[in-house]
Amino acid sequence: MRPLKLTMQAFGPYAGREEVDFRRLGERSFFLIHGPTGGGKTTILDAMCYALYGETSGGTRPGKEMRSDYADPETPTEIGFDFSLGGACYRVHRIPEQQRPRKRGEGMTVQRPEATLWKLKQGKGSSLSEADVIETQWSKVTTGIEHLLGFKSDQFRQVIVLPQGRFQELLLAGSKERAAILEILFQTEIYRRIEEALKAAAKDLTDEMQSLSQRRDIILEQAEVDDRPELDRKLKDLKTGLDRAEAGLEHLRVKEKNTQTRLQAGRDLDDRFREREEARQELGLFVEAEQEIREKKEQLKLARKAAGIVALEETMEDRRREAREREAGLDKTRLAMEQAEELKAEAARVLAREKRRETTRRKADKHVIHLEGLAGQMTAVEEARARMEEVRKGLDTVAGDVDTRKTALAKTADAIKALEVTLKKAREEAGTVPALTLKLEHSGRELKQRQKLETSRHALKDERKTLRGLEKDLTQAGVRLEKTRKVHEHLEQVWREGQAGILAATLQTGDPCPVCGSIEHPHPAHLPSDVPDQHRLSEQRARVEAAEKQRDRARDARAAKEREISRLEAEIRSLEEGLGEVARLTLRSAMSAVKKLERDLETAEASDRTAEKATADLGPMQKQENEARKELAARETALKQAEHAFESARAVVREREGKLPKGILTRAELKTALVEARGDHKRLLDAFEAAREQDSETREAHAEARAALDAAQRAMKAAERESVRAEVRFSKRIKASGFSDPEHYENAKLEDSEIEDLAKEIEDHGAGLKAARLRLSRAKQATRGKKHPDLATLQRKAEDAKSVCDERIARTAGIRKEHSHLAGLGTEVRRTERKLGSLEKRYYVAGKIADVANGRNTQGITFQRFVLAALLDDVLGAATERLKVMSRGRFDLHRAGERTDRRLAGGLDLEVYDSYTGTARPVATLSGGETFLAALSLALGLADVVQAYTGGIRMETIFVDEGFGSLDPESLDLAVQALIDLQRGNRLVGIISHVPELKERIDVRLEVSSTRRGSTSRFVGI
Repeated sequence: MRPLKLTMQAFGPYAGREEVDFRRLGERSFFLIHGPTGGGKTTILDAMCYALYGETSGGTRPGKEMRSDYADPETPTEIGFDFSLGGACYRVHRIPEQQRPRKRGEGMTVQRPEATLWKLKQGKGSSLSEADVIETQWSKVTTGIEHLLGFKSDQFRQVIVLPQGRFQELLLAGSKERAAILEILFQTEIYRRIEEALKAAAKDLTDEMQSLSQRRDIILEQAEVDDRPELDRKLKDLKTGLDRAEAGLEHLRVKEKNTQTRLQAGRDLDDRFREREEARQELGLFVEAEQEIREKKEQLKLARKAAGIVALEETMEDRRREAREREAGLDKTRLAMEQAEELKAEAARVLAREKRRETTRRKADKHVIHLEGLAGQMTAVEEARARMEEVRKGLDTVAGDVDTRKTALAKTADAIKALEVTLKKAREEAGTVPALTLKLEHSGRELKQRQKLETSRHALKDERKTLRGLEKDLTQAGVRLEKTRKVHEHLEQVWREGQAGILAATLQTGDPCPVCGSIEHPHPAHLPSDVPDQHRLSEQRARVEAAEKQRDRARDARAAKEREISRLEAEIRSLEEGLGEVARLTLRSAMSAVKKLERDLETAEASDRTAEKATADLGPMQKQENEARKELAARETALKQAEHAFESARAVVREREGKLPKGILTRAELKTALVEARGDHKRLLDAFEAAREQDSETREAHAEARAALDAAQRAMKAAERESVRAEVRFSKRIKASGFSDPEHYENAKLEDSEIEDLAKEIEDHGAGLKAARLRLSRAKQATRGKKHPDLATLQRKAEDAKSVCDERIARTAGIRKEHSHLAGLGTEVRRTERKLGSLEKRYYVAGKIADVANGRNTQGITFQRFVLAALLDDVLGAATERLKVMSRGRFDLHRAGERTDRRLAGGLDLEVYDSYTGTARPVATLSGGETFLAALSLALGLADVVQAYTGGIRMETIFVDEGFGSLDPESLDLAVQALIDLQRGNRLVGIISHVPELKERIDVRLEVSSTRRGSTSRFVGI
C-alpha cells in the first residue's frame, strides 16, 4: 500500500479542509513529518488509519471524538484517502457519527456514519476519478479494506504505521499475538488447516475405534456372554444339542410318513366305493332319458326335410317384395307427374305476368338516363362544399387553440392551488422533524436492546435444548456405569468362589496343601470353566473407571450448561425490566416501529425540501397565468371572425343543394341512386328472360314425367305375375314333403345350428350311455372282495404322528435359530475385532502425527508455528542486519530456545544476544533507546521478508511515529541511515518527530504548523 492523497476536514487540530498530496514527493521515498508537539503530526497517521479501518492509529480515541474543536458547526468532519496497491488505485471516504445543525429549524441532530470505497481510474496527467463503487456502509468498507491490504487494523498498526506509544508492540508481543500477525502476513492459514485436518483424522479414528469397541460390547451383551471364548463355548453346546435333536427328528419323520401312506391307501379305496355308487346313479339317468331321445330323433328328421324347402320359400318372399317395390315406384312416378303439371301451369302464369310489365321496364330505363345527367350540378355543389370545409378548418384551428389555452390556463390555476395546498401541508409536516428525531434516537436504542434480548432468548432456548441432551447423556452414562459395576462385582464374586479350584489346580502329589497342609489330595476342588483371571478382572475394573470418568464429564458438562442458562436468564430479566412494555413486543413489531419512525422522519425532511421548492415555483407560475389570460383574449377575437366567414360559405352550399333531387345531396348518393336505378332496370329485364326459360323447361319436364309413368305401370304388372307363380311352386313342394299344411312346415323348421345341436345331443346320449355302463363295470371289478375302510381311525393316527413330528421340528428350529443367531453374532464380533486391530495400527501412526502437528511435543510447537518459526528466523535475520548497524554490532535478535511458560505454546518468543556480555536475554530487558532500535529493525526486517515471500501483501510504505528522542546522536545517525537504505526497495518511509536533529538530516519535510484557528501542513524541500 502506498499513499497518494489524504484529505481531512474538521479532524483533530485541522479546522478546515486540509489536503496532503503525497504524489508531490515524486521519486523521493524518505521524508519527515515535523512540527511542534500537539501540532497534528500524529493526526495525519490517525486520519489514514481512520479512513482505512474506522479507528485511529493509536486505537484509543474513537472517530467521533476526533472532531476538531476549531471547526465551525456547519463544517462536517470527514476523511478521504487515495492509495495505490500494485497497479490499481483506490479511494476510501468516511464521515463519522457527529452532531450537526438541523437543515430546517434550530438545534442539532445526529449525523449517521457513512463510508464508501471506490476503485479509481487514471485520468489525464496524474488525475484520478471515481470509477466503480466496491463497498458502502461502515463495516463493509472496513472488511473490503482488510481484504485488499491483507491486514486487520491491529496488524496494520504494528507493521505499516508504527504509532506513538505502541511502537514496540510487535517486538514485545507475546508468542500468541506474534503468531496472529505472522499468520496474516505470510498467509500460513493452510498449515493451520493441515493441523486441523490431521487432528480431525485422528479424532475420526478414535471415534471409529470407540464405536467398534462399543459395538463389540453390544454384540456380546446381545449374546448374553462376557467375552468371545464364552460365546464360542455356548455355540459348541448348541451345536451338540442341535445334532441330537435332528437325529430324533428323522425317526419321527419316517413314522409320520408311514401313517400318511396308510391313510392315503384308505382314502383311495374309499374313492373306489364312491365311484361304483356314482356310476350306478349315472347309468340310471341315461336309461330314464331314452324316451326323450326317441322324440328328438323324430324332430330332427322333420327339421331336415323342412330345410330342403327353405330356398323355395325365400324365392317366393323375394318376388312378393319386388311386387311391393314396383307398386311403391308407380306411386312416386304418379306424384312426379302431378308436380310437373303444376310447375308447367305456374311457369305459364309467370310468363304472362312479365309480358304485362313492359311499361314499367321502359320507365326504369328513362330514370337511369335522368340520373346520369345530374353530374354537372353535383360538381358545383362540391366546389361550394370544399370552400365551406376550408373555412371550417380555419375555424376549428382557432377554436382548438382557444380550447387549448383555456385548458392550459385552468391547469395552471389548478397547479397554483395544489402548490399552495402542498406548501401549507409541507410546512406543517416539516415542523415535526425535531420531535421525530428524538423519538427515533430513543426507539433505536430500545431496538438494539430488544435485538439483544431476542438473541439471548434464542440462545437460552438452544442452551436448554442442549441441557436436555446433556441430561440424557448423564443418565445414559450412569446406566452404563451401573451395568459395568454389576459385571465387575459378578466377576469378583465368581473369582472369589473359584479360589479353591484355582489352588487345587496347582497341587502336586507329595506337596503340602497351602490351606490344610495335607500332602495327600484325594478329592481336590473342581475348577469351574467360567472363573475369570486377573487380566480379565483388570480389564473390567478399567471399564468401571472409564465409565466413572465419562459419568463425571457428563455431570460437569451439565453443571456448566446450567450456569450458562442461569446467566442468560439473569441477562434476559435485566433486559426485560429495562425495556418494559417493549420487551413484550415481537422483534418484527419493534423493527417495524423504528422503520416507521425512519419513514416518518424521511417524509418530514422531504416535506421541508418540498416547501422550499414550492415557494420557489409559485411566483413563476403566477406570472405564467397572467400572460396566458392576455393571449386567450386575443385568440377569442380571431375565433369570432372565423365563425362569420363559415356562416357565409354554408349559405352558398345550401342554395346549390336546393337544386338537387330530394335524397341526392352528394356525389356518393348520386352514384348510389344511379346504381340502384340501373339495378332495378336490369332486374326487370332478367325477370322477363327467366320467365321465358322456366316455361320452356317445365314443358320438357312434363313430357319426361308422362313417359316415366307409362314404364312404371308396365313393370308393376310383370312383378305381380312372377309373385303368383312362386307361391304355387312353394305350396306344391310342402305337400310333396309330407307336411299337412304351411303351419306344419313352419313348426318343423329349425336353424342350422339348432339342427346340429340336436344331432349332437342324440349322439352324445348314445356315447354317454355306453361310457356309463363301462364305468359301472370297472368300479364293480375294483371293489370286488374288499371291505369299506375305517378312515376316521387312519386320520387320527396320522394326525397324532404329525403333531409329535411338528413339535420336534419347532423345538429343533428354535435350537437352530438360536445357533444361527449366535453364529452371526460371533462372525460380527470377529469382524469387529479385525477392524479394531486394523484401526489401532493406523492410529498408532496417524495419532502420533496429529499430536506432533498440534503441539503435543516437548517444544509445544504446532505445525503452523513450526513454519512461522522458520519464517520468523528469516525476519530476525533481516532485522539483525539492521540492528547490528544501529547498535554498532552489539545486539542480535533470535528466537528463544525454550518456552518461558509451559502452559502456553512456544516457538515464537524473542531473545536478544548481547555481544558485550556474551549472553542472551529477553527483549523486555532492553533500555528505551535499545528497544526503539530493536523494534524498528524488526519492523523493517518484517517488511523485507513479507515483500519477498508473499505476492498478495505489498508493504510499500512504513511510518514511524516518535521514539527518536531516546537515541544518542550516533545511534540517531545509524537509525536514519538504516531508514534511508530502505529507498533502494522503492519503499516510502515517513518519520514523524519533533526532534530538531532530524530536521537537519532530512531535507524533504511535511511541516505542520499550529495557530489559534487550527493547524495546517505543507511540503518543504520539494
